[in-house]
Amino acid sequence: MMEEEFTALPMRQRVVLRLVLTKVNGVRSVEEIKAQLQLSPETVESALAYLRARNIIE
Repeated sequence: MMEEEFTALPMRQRVVLRLVLTKVNGVRSVEEIKAQLQLSPETVESALAYLRARNIIE
């Protein structure tokens, strides 16, 4: 993700992306990540999709 693109995002979205990214470790499932964060499942799915689309995660 380009820094300019990231900093252009609303603060809340940047925080959500960082929170989700801290839980991605190649071992946890999506369901485990959802359970560990106090975010809606849709918010976690959206963040993961954003990160995948930019090849930040697989």
